Amino acid sequence: TEIDLLVKRGVKSIIIVDDNFTVFKKRTIEICQGIIGRGYNVRLTTPSGLYIPSLDRETLEYLYRAGLRDIPFAIENGDQDFLNQSIKKNLKLEQAKEIIKQAREIGFHTTGFFIFGYPGETKKIMLKTLRFAFESTLHSPRFFILQPFPGTEIFETAKKINGTAVGYLAQAALDLGATLVHYSSDYVFAGDKEKGYKEDDAP
Repeated sequence: TEIDLLVKRGVKSIIIVDDNFTVFKKRTIEICQGIIGRGYNVRLTTPSGLYIPSLDRETLEYLYRAGLRDIPFAIENGDQDFLNQSIKKNLKLEQAKEIIKQAREIGFHTTGFFIFGYPGETKKIMLKTLRFAFESTLHSPRFFILQPFPGTEIFETAKKINGTAVGYLAQAALDLGATLVHYSSDYVFAGDKEKGYKEDDAP
């Protein structure tokens, strides 16, 4: 197998870049058993994180014996309703807490990834995320700002917001008799285009 070849060439660390590595429990355990049975002294890392709904104590114990020591969990948000309805992430926060607890008991260093900036996210929801991050006993909570990628629903939403928000501000400024100058990373707009601006508009 690929792992056999890598170990024979002296590789000591194997990075598994696979969001779905643990989705199929039988396959995950078989890979771990192969590493354990051959006596390979390798360190596994999973920088993309592991899928919490696919994990249980048995799987965690096999992963640890196979050489995994650090587990990142992509939790994203600490409000269950927001996870379900807005992010549409198949994750139960109570299950996440239990898996984090089990991982710590086995000896893993645990990291949690959280994202701020989703449309519709309120200060109250952000505070829930912070509370969950620090009350869940994670060793290292990490926080990121949302970055929409092309082809995703959130990207289309972001385009709509960015294309119309300046127009709303311009109209509000006009109604108030105020002067609005809009700054972006590369452009300065006059603020007189009510329907919003695009990146290729002339400044």
